Amino acid sequence: MLGATAAHAQTAAPERHFTAGVRATATYDSNVSRTSAELRERRGLSKDDMRYTPSLTIDALLPLGRQSLSLVGLVGYDFYQNNTRLNSERVSLDGAAGFQLSRCNGAFTANYARRQSDLGDLFFITDPGGNISSRVRNQEDIKTIGLSASCGGAIGIKPTASVQQTWVDNSAGVRRISDYNSTSAQAGLAYSRPTFGLLTLFGSYSTTSFPNRSTLVGLAGSDGFKSKGGGVRFERSIGSRLSGLVEVSYTSTDSQRSVNDFSGITYRGQIMQKVGTSLLWTFDLSRAVQPSNRVDANYSVEEFYSFNADYALSDRAGLNLNLFARDRNYRGGFLVLGPSLVNDKTRSVTIGGRYRLLRKINLTLAATRESRQANGTVFDYKSTRVVTGIATTF
Repeated sequence: MLGATAAHAQTAAPERHFTAGVRATATYDSNVSRTSAELRERRGLSKDDMRYTPSLTIDALLPLGRQSLSLVGLVGYDFYQNNTRLNSERVSLDGAAGFQLSRCNGAFTANYARRQSDLGDLFFITDPGGNISSRVRNQEDIKTIGLSASCGGAIGIKPTASVQQTWVDNSAGVRRISDYNSTSAQAGLAYSRPTFGLLTLFGSYSTTSFPNRSTLVGLAGSDGFKSKGGGVRFERSIGSRLSGLVEVSYTSTDSQRSVNDFSGITYRGQIMQKVGTSLLWTFDLSRAVQPSNRVDANYSVEEFYSFNADYALSDRAGLNLNLFARDRNYRGGFLVLGPSLVNDKTRSVTIGGRYRLLRKINLTLAATRESRQANGTVFDYKSTRVVTGIATTF
């Protein structure tokens, strides 16, 4: 489902900037496969590994009168010390073209990502002999374009609308049955007043299709699901130090090949506060229907909670704490080729620090402890990751 539209887009003139850089990270992972020891051995993977990721980064914004162009992201490559077949490109690019036309403002957006699939989300196949195997090497390509806009002044009622198209493709042959195309749209009416905030009533609709399931698996017709809903969203800032958002909606899904579809309350919320000059903390939560890149599910009902705190020790050094929780319930599956992931609960704690060694050289260090509990012990895992990094800009 789409997030907020561009109701607050370009309320202030953007400032021109261009920053390019080089970044290198080294990651120790105590459990690369994200599964039990039994399935890790069947995958033929080493339990722990070092991953080295050199990358180029960019952060640019170019104002063009009342319009603007921006590009943020990185292009890099993952090198594994032991599990070399997991070596893969790591690309994440987010572009936008902001516009203002008369009393309307909004943005065209384009995003591209390419990476090795999360091994905890890969599926398993049972061969004719009853043995479980897995295809672990798979690059995901995710392409998204979108348009959002709102019309009106700082006070009064204004219409808002947004539309987004996403394509997800997989490199591994058997994973191509999980390729999907998704179209989402949202429209609403918002009431805005500086002393009150922004209140929006909206309706949403999305459709997701898996085009390769008819050709590769021999199903009659295509596979996919539709989702529709409506709700209310309220956004408010109190000064420059405290802001919040709360959204509540009712969502209903309809899969072409499932009788276990979801209908119920979905929500999204965020609160952000700056305390003094040193501490910034945010709390996010959501419940939403998300398309799935698995063969044994069309989508998941995902509940997400995250707390992040950043504390500046000085103008050179800082500390960061992140607490993360995610619960997923998979639905709409049409094909089970082995052990099936029905639901899971993931928890993690990350503690990190940063230090500016020189004016344009920054050092980072972070440690994460993560665990997952799912249906069946083969999907349960615990892992520890330690990431060190160095970055410079020019």
